[in-house]
Amino acid sequence: MLGPSCEVHAIGALVALTVAATGQTTVWRQMAPSVAPAQRQRHAMTFDYVRGVTILHGGNDWLFTFFDDTWEWNGVAWTMRQLPTAPSPRAGAGMSFDGLRMRVVLHGGVAQFGAFLGDTWEYDGTAWSVRTLAQPLAPRADHGMVFDLHRNRIVVFGGCNATGATDETWEYDGANWTQKVTVTPPPARYAHGMAFENNSGKTVIFGGTSIGIFQSLADTWQWDGNAWTQVQTTTTPPGRSDGRLVFPGSRGVLLFGGVSITAPFFYQDLWQLQGSNWVAIPAAAGPSGRGKAGFVFDGNRSVCVLFGGGAGSQASLSDTWELSGVGATAWASAYGLGCPGSNGVPVIAAGNRPVMGSSFQIDGSNMPTYASQLAIGYFGLSRQSWGPIPLPFDLAMFGMPGCLMHASPPPPGEIHGTMTNNGSCRWVYNVPLHSVFLGASVFFQALVPDSQAGNTLGATVTNGLEASIGW
Repeated sequence: MLGPSCEVHAIGALVALTVAATGQTTVWRQMAPSVAPAQRQRHAMTFDYVRGVTILHGGNDWLFTFFDDTWEWNGVAWTMRQLPTAPSPRAGAGMSFDGLRMRVVLHGGVAQFGAFLGDTWEYDGTAWSVRTLAQPLAPRADHGMVFDLHRNRIVVFGGCNATGATDETWEYDGANWTQKVTVTPPPARYAHGMAFENNSGKTVIFGGTSIGIFQSLADTWQWDGNAWTQVQTTTTPPGRSDGRLVFPGSRGVLLFGGVSITAPFFYQDLWQLQGSNWVAIPAAAGPSGRGKAGFVFDGNRSVCVLFGGGAGSQASLSDTWELSGVGATAWASAYGLGCPGSNGVPVIAAGNRPVMGSSFQIDGSNMPTYASQLAIGYFGLSRQSWGPIPLPFDLAMFGMPGCLMHASPPPPGEIHGTMTNNGSCRWVYNVPLHSVFLGASVFFQALVPDSQAGNTLGATVTNGLEASIGW
């Protein structure tokens, strides 16, 4: 019979480190909403993690009519929001959801008659409000803009303005924009794909183009908050601009579409960055080739949402597509070994899968039986290292020779415990229903006080357990 439960609360810094392949089939499905935004390209799109809807703003059609409307997609219908204020008509704006302050942030773009914009707006689901900042971000359009979940910053790279393309990196903390001075930034560009990858904790960019060169770039770069590093990929998609990158909660960032100066001109392909290798992803028949589309990942429903885009001088689109089979599947697996105590080697194992929005159970056995004890369980973010210390780490210096640390300890205050009874224990972790956690891998281990274990500290440890949060 299992002993009393211990409640393990969500760790605020929970992020993905290692994600397994999903084994799902990648499928496009064209949606048929009764109402949709007008045909357009270069519109801004992002996913609101709190309200569970895709947000679309602005863009222009092939006649260069510029829009200032705001739409929301819930997976069934598009709804145009009737708002008291909104950013002025524009195309090529940067937009991202700020996961710390729980609101959409929009910057810049270009106006109908060619003026580059530098205003910063925020949308809380009720109204748009313009920000007056001591340090604004200079006007630009077609820049990459994403939210860094690890460092709680919006990151902007590149874009174009009246003088050409830029190689600047800026970050926004909700109060001001700050330029990040880098030694070796990527070459100046605009209309590149950009996404934040939970697995590596890095912002990724691919491709784009540069004013005066008119070439389609095919390089891949990563930003870790301090420096840009070019990824030396073994394979790479053909060069392009206006392709779109998203992180779908598993494996790596996903690239769709884009425009090239050579045939086929408008791409409809899917690629995924897996480590340092771009892999072509086969998918059932889907949208036509295009660039300048809106493409985001809906973490609540584990699908990518595509809207509109451009496919030539007289072809702006207004179709809505969803791509399934790219999200993360929940799994858990034990690794490593515990060390002997008074009732043998304590063992932990997953009682079920760590599915978002449900209770994940971790069961322990071979705990001390001579008295109820406090078994301390904790989640860490790595099984490879604890800061500069490689794992597994021998705990002999702590009075536990032969016992190994298999999971990096969490920050102070993040360790939780339970009482054991009859040699068993159960930890229960309530997995948040929030796309920030989708695809995240965490590592669990328990420290078991055992005065009869025969070592100086009077305790043992269990094996480790890796859990990848998904559906």
